Amino acid sequence: MTHLTHFFDFFLPRLCPGCDKKLTSNEDVICVDCLQSILITDNERLQIEFNKNFRSAQVIEDFYSKFVFETDKTLQHIIHALKYKQRYKIGYFLGRILAPGIQTKKWQIDIIVPVPIHRLKKAERGFNQSDYIA
Repeated sequence: MTHLTHFFDFFLPRLCPGCDKKLTSNEDVICVDCLQSILITDNERLQIEFNKNFRSAQVIEDFYSKFVFETDKTLQHIIHALKYKQRYKIGYFLGRILAPGIQTKKWQIDIIVPVPIHRLKKAERGFNQSDYIA
């Protein structure tokens, strides 16, 4: 972290979107406590979710998720900060966390594109949060 960041943190402290606590100098976008509180998915859970939601529809062949989404928990607060408080750095941060897991898949990826959102939602927010994650 640069001296300039320390200076700005004194006057405009960076806050964790999960808990609103001040980030320490070695924390980037989300505090360590919040990151550790988010449930990490495993291959068994991914397979169960795939079978339940996608296998019979035959729309997709595979998918990946690093985290388990829980209502009213840390991950939801973080996603809401990205979507509704324009905290764009969260998207880049989440993208960096997701990338290694995606790279373990045997997919032939040429390009990653964000999922479009409805034009009214984009007009309301002013941006598409998946642009920053992708």
